[in-house]
Formats: sequence, structure tokens, C-alpha cells
Amino acid sequence: MNFYCPRCRLPLHAEVPRGRASLVTCPSCLELVTVHPPAPLPVIPVSDGEAGDRPLEYRAIQGDIEAELQKDMRFAVWGIACFGAMAVIGYIALKTRAGLPGDAIYWLGWIGGVTTFLAIVTFARHARRTAQVRRGMGVRMKTTGERVASVVVLGITGLLLIGLTILAAMALLFAACVVLSSMR
Repeated sequence: MNFYCPRCRLPLHAEVPRGRASLVTCPSCLELVTVHPPAPLPVIPVSDGEAGDRPLEYRAIQGDIEAELQKDMRFAVWGIACFGAMAVIGYIALKTRAGLPGDAIYWLGWIGGVTTFLAIVTFARHARRTAQVRRGMGVRMKTTGERVASVVVLGITGLLLIGLTILAAMALLFAACVVLSSMR
């Protein structure tokens, strides 16, 4: 039976005898883990007009769901870090090439605020998917290609954040100039 250590999350394997629990010591953190045997799948009768009652056919989930959820979380963190890093790199490139006005602390604060918002949304989405998986609802797990693509998209979005922020600042500056010139 495969399971994880509750303290250090190390994947462990132990043979559990039928009908009774056993103690396993984690080799990494020396935590004593009580492992219970898996419960048998219940048989639920389904009325079939022709064949009478027959048990439902259960389809086991392929792979280790907890490991997949951990991979999703790891890639989400990488995506958030990539977004923040690309936004800072884009800011520094524009600051040195175009000489952006304003203090660096305001620009970096804006990047930090947007990155924090993105992190909250990403973690909330991951928590919702995790809750759906643990409740047994049908959730399709992401492939490695989808995970990598999300990290790349977040990195490109970090660069676009700086460009769109500059465009929005120019539009607001233009609108302020128009309003001030009309007041004269």
C-alpha cells in the first residue's frame, strides 16, 4: 500500500495485513505512521431490466492523485515565480532602455501587488480542484505539457503586464492633459 508520511510528505510503501493496522516508521523524519488496510469497495445493486441485479462497475483512478496534486502545486508556484521574475526583468529592461519615470519602489510595489493577486487566484483555483478531487468529483488531472504551458503563459503575461501598465499610464496622462487643457 502506498501512502505519504504526514510530517515530511515522503512517499512510503508498506504491506498491510488484512483486517488490522500496522505501524511504519518514516526513514526520513522517524515519524510513527499508523497504516490501516484499504476498505473494500462496496457493491451497490443496480436494477437492470434483463439481467436482474448486478454490482456497479467501479473504475479505479489511474495513478497517485496526491502526487499529481503536488505536481500541480509545484508548477503553480513556478508559474507565479516566473510571472514575477519576468515582470521585474521587463521593468528593468524598460527602465534602462527607455528611462521610465517615477521611483522604482512604486513600480516594484505594483508588480508585487499584481503578483500577489495572481498567486491568490492561482492557489484558490488549486484549492478548489483539490477539494473536488478529495470529494470524489470528476476532475481531469493536467498533463505535464499543460503544466509547462501554464508556466510559459504566466511568464509572457508578466512581460505583458509591464507593457500594458505603461500604455495605461500614457492613456491616463493623455486624458489628464486633455482635461487640464479644456479647463483653461
